[in-house]
Amino acid sequence: MRRFLLIFSAALALACPNKESSPPAAAPPEPAAVPAVVQMNEGEPNDTAPTAKTLPGDAVVTGEISAPGKKADEDYFRLEGPGEGKVADFSVEAADFDVALELLDRDGNHVAVFNSEGHGRGERLARLGLAVPYLVRVYAANKGGHGAYTARVTFVDAAAGEEREPNHRPVDATAVTLGQPIQGYLADKADEDWFRFEVPVPAPGVASPAASQEAATVAAVSPGSQEAAAGPLVVPAQAAAPQSEPPAGSASLEPAGNDGEQQALDAPPVPRALPALVALDISGVPSVRLQVELTNEAEAIFFTARSREIGEGIQVRNVALRPGETTFFVTVKSAWVGAGKDARRGHNLDAPYTLTLSLEESTDNVELESNDELAKATPFSATGTMRGFFSPKADTDFYLLRYDAPMLLKVELSGVDRVDSVLAVVRALETGKEEVLLRANDGEVDEGELVVNLAAEAGKDLFLKVEGATRKVGGKWVRDQENPEQPYTLTVSARPDEGLDEREPNNSPERATPISFGRPLRGLIHPRKDVDYYRVDVSDSPVKVPLKATASGILKVDIALALFRLGDDGKPVLVQRSESGKGDQSETIRFTVDPGVYLLEVKDTKDWYSNFLDSYQVLLERDQ
Repeated sequence: MRRFLLIFSAALALACPNKESSPPAAAPPEPAAVPAVVQMNEGEPNDTAPTAKTLPGDAVVTGEISAPGKKADEDYFRLEGPGEGKVADFSVEAADFDVALELLDRDGNHVAVFNSEGHGRGERLARLGLAVPYLVRVYAANKGGHGAYTARVTFVDAAAGEEREPNHRPVDATAVTLGQPIQGYLADKADEDWFRFEVPVPAPGVASPAASQEAATVAAVSPGSQEAAAGPLVVPAQAAAPQSEPPAGSASLEPAGNDGEQQALDAPPVPRALPALVALDISGVPSVRLQVELTNEAEAIFFTARSREIGEGIQVRNVALRPGETTFFVTVKSAWVGAGKDARRGHNLDAPYTLTLSLEESTDNVELESNDELAKATPFSATGTMRGFFSPKADTDFYLLRYDAPMLLKVELSGVDRVDSVLAVVRALETGKEEVLLRANDGEVDEGELVVNLAAEAGKDLFLKVEGATRKVGGKWVRDQENPEQPYTLTVSARPDEGLDEREPNNSPERATPISFGRPLRGLIHPRKDVDYYRVDVSDSPVKVPLKATASGILKVDIALALFRLGDDGKPVLVQRSESGKGDQSETIRFTVDPGVYLLEVKDTKDWYSNFLDSYQVLLERDQ
């Protein structure tokens, strides 16, 4: 029997040789503990901040706003602050009255009010950061309102890359990193989300804005300024005036010759202080028309954009930050929709927006947003070409040019995918509004625009306006084209005005180009529907004057030539017209005129064709 047991034991050991060395099987993980939801009553008295009911964790609270007596009933709750890693969601439901929530700090100071939903629909305070304790006041927003309510509070881990309330002030702003997206919610109609971002400090050797404006060849211009940048294209006559006392460090003084006089040596040019540029992208939120603002540390708003439609996002390129500053804020909120008593602001408790800020390349030949007003026009750089974007929708970009001598300009706007662009020449009125002097919209989607023979007077501001054309959508004319990805280029070529060409815009009697006897002038019929007026002044003549006016023909356009007399009221009265020729055939008018002021008009007979390459020639002579 003992032999049998020994044999059985040996066999069993051979069958399971590693039994003693094998680790025991791991036990299945225990399910994560789910915090218990505490059911409780509000616990009167809790109608003041010191008597607030403490809610240390997830809870469902039943309470009641009593019928108003001498003082309206209100209930306070205290949310403890477990730390940065936690956020709270506090919601309340009340069927019988318009319930509202007020958020207060731990000392009872007002922070924010949440009252968007109306009678019987409840309110919600979401994603409340719990680095410190807060108080929540539950009350009736409507006069005399009262009834039972149910409040629910949930404590959860804070999500990475998401805002935390409250962040409606600069001091509470959520820090964002350039290039990294962050999500936010407009959970209440009055909600404002502030985000703080920093831009790199300018590299050593870059001039400050003040120094650039005083000493640089090209003046540094901050957003909103109309000071012209210097250079071949935009130098005011007085910009190069010598200073009576050179600034310290700008030049050295040495003896000049044997007479002992000193001479200032030319200093190297001070580099222009370029502003930092950012691109801003905010995704749309259902039921909300977005509004975004950029401010500096002084809370001065220097850029504002709104989405055109509810639910649309906002994309903006080349937003110029204020030179010399490094700390800025972005504010996201709900824009007003409607007017008067129908005005409202949308909100969405559940759908977030995504905000992304990124640095753009900052050079002296890019637009500086916001430049959608004449007072904020981007100064045209000396390079001759600027880059800009049709973004956001309905974007308008103004550019400022200024010369120290009369010039004739050729302005070319490149085509951009998905955009029918418009190029216009405008001037500022004393009222602050703008007057369009010339408008080019010959091209269609993807095609560019061109203005030729544009006259720039010495020392005077000249404004260019770039925007998308209107189009008909659903029976309404709207301006909604944009392309935040592909930039347009605006190129200006300048040549001296020697008095041999028309001076655009000359499409009205008031802006007619003067013409003299025996001195021919060149002109171009461009853009489509272009009309060129020439002023003939024989008011000093003691007798009648026999006139002969000739306009040479050009390819593609059938030229029409007309003679008008300016009446005492300043309105033109037709004297004679010639439009019998076709193609490149010339037109001639012969007429003996009384002393006075007359106009020659040159145009396309059909007001449809144009030719920006071939010039016609108009010649005024005394007829024999």
